Amino acid sequence: MDAAAATQQSPPNGRRKRIFITAAEASGDQHAAELVRSLKQLDPTLEIEGLGGSKMAAAGVKLL
Repeated sequence: MDAAAATQQSPPNGRRKRIFITAAEASGDQHAAELVRSLKQLDPTLEIEGLGGSKMAAAGVKLL
């Protein structure tokens, strides 16, 4: 990653971007997992936590 791309992904205050996602049933878990994979492609530094199932966990969500 070049310096310009790193600058675009780093918030100006130095804090990491955090997202919380909740999925209450199987199709929500699937859709949320797809969303998380797409978001991580756009910005691998995102911290994503949530309530969901195994598909969200496999996509990189820290389940609470």
